[in-house]
Amino acid sequence: MTPPLDAALVQQVLDRFNLAAASPTPDFLAALLEAYAQTVPWESAFRMVKRAQCGGDTAVCPRWPAEFWQDHLQRGGGGTCFESNYA
Repeated sequence: MTPPLDAALVQQVLDRFNLAAASPTPDFLAALLEAYAQTVPWESAFRMVKRAQCGGDTAVCPRWPAEFWQDHLQRGGGGTCFESNYA
């Protein structure tokens, strides 16, 4: 099982989305999804670079959620459905 994101990283993501932490109500989840869809790009370049660095074997070099969010926050990265859903 993948460990949860640490609280500081969660706060950075919420700050990027201009959202305050809240209980997972339907309204908050809708706002979170809307902010995600408008902010995080749909792209595969970051995944392709990582795959190339690992010799092409994604089984030995997955892009875990913390890395996904760091890539987004620091360099504007995004992901495809697998990475996005997992993050």
